[in-house]
Amino acid sequence: MGISAPLFNKILETNHLVKGRLNVKDSDLKKIYLALQKDDEHLGNKLSHHEKQIKTQISKRNAIKVERKRNYETLQKSFYPTTNKVSLLYKKQGESHYIKARFYWGSKQREVQVGSIPIVIEIINNLIVNKILTDIKEIKTTSITWEQINKRPQLINAIKVIATLKAQEYILRRLLAAKLKV
Repeated sequence: MGISAPLFNKILETNHLVKGRLNVKDSDLKKIYLALQKDDEHLGNKLSHHEKQIKTQISKRNAIKVERKRNYETLQKSFYPTTNKVSLLYKKQGESHYIKARFYWGSKQREVQVGSIPIVIEIINNLIVNKILTDIKEIKTTSITWEQINKRPQLINAIKVIATLKAQEYILRRLLAAKLKV
């Protein structure tokens, strides 16, 4: 509590002056005072212990919330992928140029290779024939540049569909590999 011990005989004197009826020795007041101080210290320790437990529980709860958020993200990206969470890049790898997809999963940035432009156009045409892509017409040429692709939003969206499917495959392969190790 941090307060100094009162003058017990002064308390008794003052009580008699106001016609109080305290009829005890100052040693009895000291015992009560020490008992209350001991109780206060005990309750303070108890409070501190419970506050520590609460902080621990809050930390555990927050960790579970983060884990649940990551699990939900994995669930969404594995089974309900969307194209708005993927960006496209055009990179040179060795002597060849490839379209790559960049996305975030598990708090990390990931990249998957979508393919070279001719391969991607072939995949797009295949998706059009199989009526998976409906808002774009079949592409007749495979000799198209990345700059020309960027000027055609429907083509970018079609590539993002492929990129999303490749990202989905990447995540599912990682999940399957992790499950097989367990």
